[in-house]
Amino acid sequence: MSTITDLRRERKRRNRKRMLKTLIIIVLLIAAAVGSVFVYEKYLKNGEGIPGLQQNELELTSSESGSSKDGGISLVGGEPREIYSFDGSIGVLTDTEFTVYSASGKTTLSYQHGYNQPQVRIHGSYALLYDAGGRKVSVVTKNRIVQERELEQSIVYATVSKDGYLGLALEATSFGSQLSVYDTTQTEIFKWYTSDYQILSLDFHPDSKGAVVNCIGTTGGEKLSVLYTFQFDKQEPLARTEILGSLVLETDYSSGQVFAAADDKCLVMKSKGDVSGEYAYGDNSPILFAKSSGDYHGVVLQQYANNRKMNLIVLDNGCNQKASIPVSGVRDIYIDSDKIYVLSEILSCYDLSGNLLSQQAVDGSAHKITVVSGKVYLCTLSSLEQVQLTTVENSQS
Repeated sequence: MSTITDLRRERKRRNRKRMLKTLIIIVLLIAAAVGSVFVYEKYLKNGEGIPGLQQNELELTSSESGSSKDGGISLVGGEPREIYSFDGSIGVLTDTEFTVYSASGKTTLSYQHGYNQPQVRIHGSYALLYDAGGRKVSVVTKNRIVQERELEQSIVYATVSKDGYLGLALEATSFGSQLSVYDTTQTEIFKWYTSDYQILSLDFHPDSKGAVVNCIGTTGGEKLSVLYTFQFDKQEPLARTEILGSLVLETDYSSGQVFAAADDKCLVMKSKGDVSGEYAYGDNSPILFAKSSGDYHGVVLQQYANNRKMNLIVLDNGCNQKASIPVSGVRDIYIDSDKIYVLSEILSCYDLSGNLLSQQAVDGSAHKITVVSGKVYLCTLSSLEQVQLTTVENSQS
């Protein structure tokens, strides 16, 4: 009798694992079209270069035409994947390198990562690079390498806090997922396992003493997201919130409450698990999540019935709509404290009410944008450029 029971348990475990793998594939397909990076500042702001490192003396000049022939920095080291606002500098991730440039165009760090699937997370003065599905992770500042490590388990997701704490979601051998947190001395200060769910992402509390962990699973054959909030001096979670029928794709804990972006809605959750705000997509699907400084969040929604009709919805930290902007052909979006930048065939700037302020023609291969100290930077397939936008006549401010 015990043998039959054991077989049933093993069958249920395998079925749950198979369904989780299917959900992960679905999430990866959705996430391939969306992304967001939240950036902050802390210290080490004076580094203008590393002794012995050859400096790139090219100026990041304003390019009114957006043409890489007229100014900017020529990029090397593979195809650029993303650019970041990084501690008052600009970080560029390519297939083979992570390079940091000062505002004047000097190279302050050139790190050859050698990762198959490189990913970057930035908080404050720290950038974390990891190989998704691999075992290597590195932490750098804008002018030095802080640590490099190779893990025993494969990395599902990794991030770093503004104080340099390292958070890792790992594939566990005898469990579904493992969360490990390391302080700046590389000491493991917290560990947590789940055999019922798969950890998809995590994000640190602004004081680095806790985190929100985003898990996915199933119940009754229906998809399920589970958000846990932890404080690292306690083993048990502070809160556990189930979101049935949704797949949470990413979270932001920077304001001290959890902002979660899912495949069907955005929501705000307090540390103790109470949902205090929600914005449902209705008959729309998310196409792109905006990169943001953290005060505001943006999602591009596409109508199911008319896939040519898209709108950028801008939300505050309470999930209240601030603006709705019709868009098309969107390549990237950045939202700072008072402006919204939309990159398509042209670069457009709006205020937080959705009023158009300025526009500029750009290079046809421009596909990524970031904003550093109020200056706008574009990444083309071959160069990094600073762009000066032209004010639109009769624009409202």
